[in-house]
Amino acid sequence: MRNIPALLVIIAIAGCGDSGSRETKTETPETDLPSVADPDFIEFASIPSGSFTMGSSELAATSPNSVAPHQVTISQGFEIGICEVTFWQYEAVMGHEAVKKLHGRHGLPQQWPVSDVSWEDAVEFCRRMSDRP
Repeated sequence: MRNIPALLVIIAIAGCGDSGSRETKTETPETDLPSVADPDFIEFASIPSGSFTMGSSELAATSPNSVAPHQVTISQGFEIGICEVTFWQYEAVMGHEAVKKLHGRHGLPQQWPVSDVSWEDAVEFCRRMSDRP
C-alpha cells in the first residue's frame, strides 16, 4: 500500500510537462495508455523521513513569499508523483463521470494536466491510489 498525502498529490497535479503551451496535441490512442494496474501508471519519487533546513536567508529579506531558514522534520516517509496527474490518469482512477464534472474540461487532450479538482475529489483520488497494490 502506498502512503500518498493528499496535499502533495495536489501539488504534483501541476508539476511537470509543458505548462506554458496549450496548442492542440496529438491524442495518445487509448490502446497505448497504461492500465491502472501497471506499476508505472504514475511514476513516484520516494521522500524519506528525516530533517533538513528549509528556506533562504537571502530570499527571505527580498521576497514576501519566502521564509527564513528553519528546521523541518518529515516523521514518516512517503511517495509523491513526479509529474502532474493527467486527464486520462484521473479518469482511469475516478471514472468518466468524475472528469465530466470538471467545469467543462471534458474533451481536452487526455495527456493535459487535470485541473479544477475539488479538495474532496483530490483526497478521494489519493485514497484510491493509496489502496493500489
